[in-house]
Amino acid sequence: MKPSENYLSLLEEIDKLKSLYSINYDIEVVVVTKYSSVEEIEDLLKNSKVKHIGENRVQEAEKKFSYLSSKNLLEGVKKHMLGPIQSNKINKVIKLFDFVHSIENLKIPEELLKRNYQGEMLVEVKTSEEVTKHGIPPTLVIDFFGNLISKGITVSGLMTMAPLTNDEIKISKCFETLRKLKEKVENEYKIKLKYLSMGMSNDYKIAIKEGANVLRIGSLIFRKK
Repeated sequence: MKPSENYLSLLEEIDKLKSLYSINYDIEVVVVTKYSSVEEIEDLLKNSKVKHIGENRVQEAEKKFSYLSSKNLLEGVKKHMLGPIQSNKINKVIKLFDFVHSIENLKIPEELLKRNYQGEMLVEVKTSEEVTKHGIPPTLVIDFFGNLISKGITVSGLMTMAPLTNDEIKISKCFETLRKLKEKVENEYKIKLKYLSMGMSNDYKIAIKEGANVLRIGSLIFRKK
């Protein structure tokens, strides 16, 4: 199947799950292009009404977004930075991305705002014990938001990655932790967080059940079968 056909099937499955769980809010799909060629992405954008795409590395985003823009395929498409940000890439991030999902310290949002970044920022939380995962420990999230607010920094939501496992209970626990943290932050500081970014190709169904409204899907769309 083509990426556009996989994407349509995914949207249909999401609609079924929304009906199953009586969900009445929008669930956005960020198409992750990390392992995809520009030709594959071009085919998808030409044949589907994609609203969001995401990349993990600034260098890859530069190349892919430049090519796709030259084909007039990114008009109206929101671009998401999903990976960690190096300080020397801040200026490029501002030019390239509408969303940053990987805020895990105060320095990056401070530097973004110094340069008048107008996009959305999400705090990344490390809800699993995998050493390769990034993010703030759940126990520090409330205080971290206090520091953000004291500095006048507004963020739009939370993001996490579940462990790579077939244990659905472990995956569900990670997503439940993030949802409950969102509720705690909102109650503690009387703010509203718009986005709960969790769930990827292998676990998005669990994420939807636990309250995700942003999914980051790559291999399920660009699979070669």
